[in-house]
Amino acid sequence: MPSVFLVSIGAVWFSTVGYLVLLALVAAIRRRRAPAVRRARPELPAVAVVVPTWNESPLISRKLANLAATRYPSDRIRVLVADGGSSDGTAEIVRGYRFFGNEVPVLTFDGGAHQAAQISMALDAVPEEIVVVTDADAELAPDCLEKLVLHLLEHPRTAVVGALVEPETGMPEEAVYWWLRNLLWSLEGEALGCANVSGVCFAARRSRFRPGPRAHAFDIRVALCGALAGWEVRLCRAARARELRVPQGRREFLRFRVRRGTGFLRELLDAWRAGSLPRRLRVACVVRLWNLLLTPFFVAAAAVAGSALLSTRLWWVPPATTALAFAPLFALPLLSSTLRPWARSRLPIATLRCAFWTWQSLLRIATSAARTVPS
Repeated sequence: MPSVFLVSIGAVWFSTVGYLVLLALVAAIRRRRAPAVRRARPELPAVAVVVPTWNESPLISRKLANLAATRYPSDRIRVLVADGGSSDGTAEIVRGYRFFGNEVPVLTFDGGAHQAAQISMALDAVPEEIVVVTDADAELAPDCLEKLVLHLLEHPRTAVVGALVEPETGMPEEAVYWWLRNLLWSLEGEALGCANVSGVCFAARRSRFRPGPRAHAFDIRVALCGALAGWEVRLCRAARARELRVPQGRREFLRFRVRRGTGFLRELLDAWRAGSLPRRLRVACVVRLWNLLLTPFFVAAAAVAGSALLSTRLWWVPPATTALAFAPLFALPLLSSTLRPWARSRLPIATLRCAFWTWQSLLRIATSAARTVPS
């Protein structure tokens, strides 16, 4: 029983804390080896900003007003809405809006809320090389577009760059979840050049990715396409975007994570089956598949074996090992500047709840995947 517990807890540690530590070391080495080149600030190019919509009438006016408040030069922004056939008047609201005196084009895709098809249609309709995609329920910081575009210009090998996402939530668990995810994606981008990005907001070079009109999770598909083609995918922590429509309770948290995680898993499996993955992407995919399909069962095994050990003379092993292995996960949020609005006394409990709810969602995803595997 002690060996079962130690092996299980070791596997969980490797796929969480251990992976973050390894990424941080590799990222530090890459930064140290990178030549120090001072470049003059490049001129900001023309960009196309694509907003996919489907029944977004409560939010679309706020979204367009937010884009109008950007610090990016107004004469170099083309904003267009790719609508999936909204029935609530979203397109009519957009057509009545003036973006710096110009009408906002609305591209209508009548096939329903298929975001991949909507954005693919928009990509074919714009000449700009750099395209920014942002959800209708996302509020961008005034310098977000500028930071994303500059990141692409300063890193010629980067095809896709995502913004750092901060949720508009009253749940510290949701805030902790996104803080940890931002940390993971940032390190994966720096160390491996294959971060994930969120549809909340990302920028991409049109010539370096073609995700196609169908996807299980479009933002994940975009990141994988860029990495599969041999380009880098990164997260720009200086570019901040706030997600307005987020889970507000445990049930919503689980439902949202299961839905997103299932799409993530399908995209990973499609990429894996495609074969010929670049080495760094292969490493990231192995860890991601491990986390989605195996880690929840290792957590369960560690919990069962640890509970059994509590009634033996080795009762001290489970609490001591768990505290030693996962203390960093509870300490890191306390050091975060983005989590300052939350009372420090609430963050450890919020982190524990976030970890438990995430494990529940992963277990549902893994169990569902196991049921669908042909016998």
